[in-house]
Amino acid sequence: MPACIFLFPNALLSPKESEILGDLAYPKSLQEMLLPCGVQTSSELFNNKALYGSAWQQWLWMLLTERSDLLPTAPYLWKGLGGEKIGAQLWLLSPYITQEGKLQSCSISEDIEEICLVQDLLNPILRRYGFKLQALNNLIFISRSDPWEVLIPIWEAQEGKEPALPAGKNAFDWKKLSTELQSALRTSELNGYRNKLGRPSIEGFWINGGGDDGQLPFTKIRSVQTQSPLIRGLACSCGIPASRVTTERSFWRDVPDGDRIAMFSEFLDPSIKLDATKWQSAWDKAKVRVDALIESASRSEKYHPVFVATNESTVSTAMPKTTKSILPLKVKSNRNCVSWLTANN
Repeated sequence: MPACIFLFPNALLSPKESEILGDLAYPKSLQEMLLPCGVQTSSELFNNKALYGSAWQQWLWMLLTERSDLLPTAPYLWKGLGGEKIGAQLWLLSPYITQEGKLQSCSISEDIEEICLVQDLLNPILRRYGFKLQALNNLIFISRSDPWEVLIPIWEAQEGKEPALPAGKNAFDWKKLSTELQSALRTSELNGYRNKLGRPSIEGFWINGGGDDGQLPFTKIRSVQTQSPLIRGLACSCGIPASRVTTERSFWRDVPDGDRIAMFSEFLDPSIKLDATKWQSAWDKAKVRVDALIESASRSEKYHPVFVATNESTVSTAMPKTTKSILPLKVKSNRNCVSWLTANN
C-alpha cells in the first residue's frame, strides 16, 4: 500500500519545550491524527554536531535520492529559484555577522545599488580563485568549472554556532578565500552603503552547499508539496514533473498512484513550540489538511499515513503496524504522541 508521507520539520519537542507547553503539548487533534499508528521509530542522522540543524533537508535528500552523502544545497536551491542550468559546480555565499563568536544571518537586500556593490567587491576576488559570481534575486551563488572538494556544514547547520572547520582536498583554499572576503569587507564601500541605511556591516560570507547541477536518478516519490525552493529544485532534479511539485495549499489531483510527500512548513517557526495556543492551532490545522490530503489521494487506491517529525539532528517516524489498513489500532493515542514527538528523549 503506498504512503502519504507528512513531514513536520522542527516539530520534535525537547523536555523544556514539553514543559512550557504543559497539558497542550499533545493536543486532541494530534492524538486523533496518530490513532492509526502503532509503530514509532527514531534515528540520529548525524554523528557530527557541526551538522546539527539540517536534519529535515538531509532526510528528504536521502528519501528522494536513496543516497547517504550530504545534501549539496546550492545547485538545487538555484534550480528551485528558477536559475538556468550552469553545467558547473555551484556554491552559495551566505552573508553573516558575528555575535559572541557565533555566526548569525545577515541578508543582502533586494536594493539594486547594494547588489551591484556586492558584485563589484566580490568579482575580482572570486576570479582569482576560478569562480564566477551568479546572483539570483538577493542571493549570491558562485560557480566553478574545476570542482572544489570541501566538506563544510550548510548554512542552516552553521547559523548560531562558532565557525566549523572545513575538511577535504581544498580546505586550505576555502579558508584562504573566506579570510580574503572578510578582509575586503572591513573597509568596503558595500558596508559603508549599508551603514548609511541602518543595516549592519557584513563580516563574512559562509561558502557552503557546493555541488553540481546534474540530473539525479529518478525517484520513486510521485509528488511533493513544499514551500521550500531548495526542495522544489531537488524534487524536480529527481525527475518529478514540475506540475507535481506544488505548494502546501494544494491537493493531490492527477498524481499517479505511489508514495507522495507533504510538508508542513509552519512548524519551522520556533515560536510555535513556545506558545501553547499557537501549538494547538498548528496541529488543529494540520489534521484538517492531513485528512483532506488522504481523502484526495485515496480516490483510486488506499493509502496509509506516515508521520515524520524532526529536530536539529533526529528524525522520528510514526506509521501503522500494518500497511493493509489505516483503520485505528487499539493503542493509547497519547502514548503515541509522547514517543513520536519526543523521539523517546
